[in-house]
Amino acid sequence: MKAGADYSKDGRVSLLQFNSNEIEELQGEVEEFIHFFIDSTDLISLNFTNIFVTSQH
Repeated sequence: MKAGADYSKDGRVSLLQFNSNEIEELQGEVEEFIHFFIDSTDLISLNFTNIFVTSQH
């Protein structure tokens, strides 16, 4: 699994997560792809009830 965060949005953190069968090289088929947003204050307080999933493939 790889995950990254983009703090460029005001008050929100954009998280992109995907699972692959070759994690280190990032090659091969991507098995799962999830893109979701979470409010930065919720992330800091570890409140994960307001996660907004934008796409899942």
